[in-house]
Amino acid sequence: MNIRNPYFGTWACGWVVLLGAGCATTGVPDQALRLNDQGAQALAEGDLDRAEASFRVALEYQPAYAESRSNLGVVALERGDCVGAERELRAALRVDPEFAQAWGNLGVVFERTERAGEAKAAYQKAVALDPGLIAARRSLAHLQVHAGEFSEARSQAFRLLQVVPGDVDAMAVIAACEAEMGRPLAALEWTDRVLEEDADHVLAHWVRAVVGMSVRQGIPGVDVVDSLTFVARAPEYETQGIQALHAYGQRVRGGRPQEYSRVRTALAGFGQ
Repeated sequence: MNIRNPYFGTWACGWVVLLGAGCATTGVPDQALRLNDQGAQALAEGDLDRAEASFRVALEYQPAYAESRSNLGVVALERGDCVGAERELRAALRVDPEFAQAWGNLGVVFERTERAGEAKAAYQKAVALDPGLIAARRSLAHLQVHAGEFSEARSQAFRLLQVVPGDVDAMAVIAACEAEMGRPLAALEWTDRVLEEDADHVLAHWVRAVVGMSVRQGIPGVDVVDSLTFVARAPEYETQGIQALHAYGQRVRGGRPQEYSRVRTALAGFGQ
């Protein structure tokens, strides 16, 4: 099954902004802690200039303040400056090599610059240092799916469920892995659980469609056309959804005329 191609990478942007309560704050002046908090608040509000200024003044009070240095990397990421982000994050790690959040944010930089191997290593380091770092564990599972490491991705997703019970993204990854590992019924059970919590979860719909397409006569209760149409309506996945509808139409064209008619109707809705 082809789960990987349109696997929806919503987890790779989970950088961490620290509020002065992270590691290595012993000996940091109160003014620097306060400014770091102010910068984090400004960043949350989308005011990148004020955030950057706050973090830089915090560093004037304490140049070896890894949290503010890492947060400057987050500001750079928000601006799309991966070179600047990597520079700031590496500087933070020189101050504190065991700074889990900085490793996780560095993984985001590597993903954005298409350095998957380095990204996976950074996320693994982050999770090893802080097993509760949710964003890094999610992103690690995401990369493992893309790499075809389904057993490893499934394991990470199960671990994530121990940290965040009921996490729908983790359950969707488990569904994708079950499908790729040849267990379609288990995959459908997991997609059912996801869609009970989040009826609009795109990956769950994709997995249901892929499982349904893998059986020539279809699977009762699995509406491939509806699932693919849902995927195609998500703007960022429109191309994948439409391509899959075309492929499915070719598959059912000869033997399932009613299903083929539904495919054509769906495609007409996208101007195809």
